[in-house]
Amino acid sequence: MHTFHPEQVLSQHHQRSAELRSQACWSRLEASQRDAVRAARLVERAQRLVERAARRALARPVPAA
Repeated sequence: MHTFHPEQVLSQHHQRSAELRSQACWSRLEASQRDAVRAARLVERAQRLVERAARRALARPVPAA
């Protein structure tokens, strides 16, 4: 049976944890990019709703005071 040298085990552990940190970092970055895209879409939709409401308000006859 082969036993690994403690330093080798430690270096493998550090390498693995570095890989995991890197993956987590990338997935966070992707998530924040997705959130940014979603936020931009929500802003566009809100602007369209505001414009539509403004057009409707203009089209509505002014009530006699």
